Amino acid sequence: MYKSFFILISLFFLDFSLFAQTVKIDSTPYLKFYKEYDAVYNVDREKGIEIANEIEKIAVKNKSTFFIADALVKKAVLYYFDSNIDKSKFFALKAIIAANESDNKKVLLKSYNLMGAIYYNLADFKNSELYYLKKITV
Repeated sequence: MYKSFFILISLFFLDFSLFAQTVKIDSTPYLKFYKEYDAVYNVDREKGIEIANEIEKIAVKNKSTFFIADALVKKAVLYYFDSNIDKSKFFALKAIIAANESDNKKVLLKSYNLMGAIYYNLADFKNSELYYLKKITV
């Protein structure tokens, strides 16, 4: 119970953290979807995944690995809270790759944190610690 609460709180504060990025990217095509996502992701995870898929489609069309990474980590978090660990891990690892390509530190932090939580819940403490330590070095 406490570890799920801790993970949720850390993901929440990560969105409002001091790690604001100064990358100049036109976010206009994504704003509508981000507003929709913020309104529904806690209530309707399936709708949240649909919106993340739309964000990813636009990002692929615009060749923006920055927003691709963000869409992937959004899906990973939603699958995690639906207890679909395999899909969560799959999307988190893809998000790490895209985030490294685009230098999206916010997504890297979220993805490493999520991978640490996944491995912690699987009682794989060695990998859990590995991902938490990676998060610290970002």
